[in-house]
Amino acid sequence: MGLLRELYFPGWMGMSDQNPPLQFVSDGDLARILCMVITEELPGIYNVAGDGVVFLRELAQELSTRQVLMPAILANPLKRLTGSGFVSYSHQLERWPLIMSTGKLKRVTGYHFRHSALDAVTSLVNYNEHILERLPKLSMVR
Repeated sequence: MGLLRELYFPGWMGMSDQNPPLQFVSDGDLARILCMVITEELPGIYNVAGDGVVFLRELAQELSTRQVLMPAILANPLKRLTGSGFVSYSHQLERWPLIMSTGKLKRVTGYHFRHSALDAVTSLVNYNEHILERLPKLSMVR
């Protein structure tokens, strides 16, 4: 979630030479998988991620976040200087992305994801836009 908080800021600083792939899962797929694992009492550990990936810059575009891209030699020190609690997470993610295999989950359960990683991100964006529209507008109190 730290990465999403960072991307929802008005501006996001990234490395121009890095565009790591990210994985997401829809809440519906996750709920169905959890129910299946619990009701069938499946032992073990399973990676859960929707099919496909969303690249970091694609995510920033979906979230309508302004991106400031610079070479890693400049971005790395500036990110550390910001003092944000979640900068180190996204910094590591950009340099060394992690992609999980869902092969065991599919092999053991036969589950087929109904929504891709991009579908999950689009759903998140649509949900957040819906929530923002319903929030009362803040007015300046004098």
